[in-house]
Amino acid sequence: PRWLIYHKKPQKAKKSLARVQKKDAADEIFQTIVEDYEEYCKTKMSFIALLKNICSSRSVILALIVGGSIHMFKNLTGINAIMYYSGNVIKQAGFNNSQAIWFASIPTIGYLIFLLLGVF
Repeated sequence: PRWLIYHKKPQKAKKSLARVQKKDAADEIFQTIVEDYEEYCKTKMSFIALLKNICSSRSVILALIVGGSIHMFKNLTGINAIMYYSGNVIKQAGFNNSQAIWFASIPTIGYLIFLLLGVF
């Protein structure tokens, strides 16, 4: 019903609600959805206005710069390639498969630990 109201089909929305709810409940739910939609229309912003609103805070801008820089340096340093190929490199250095797996897991475990520290 909500989708139907958002797409200017209130009669279909009422019929849809009437099929799954009692009449009084359907009318109440319909009215709530219409009120929510009207409030949404009042507060709806364009994408540019939303960006201006988000970027008006200095702390948000700083967080965006730091987050973007982390991703940029991660890609520029090639850490993903190092982690992906480290097992092969260790095997080519003369270690057997099980040793290569253990040695390759050391940077991955470190990566996981620091990732979890950053999240929490």
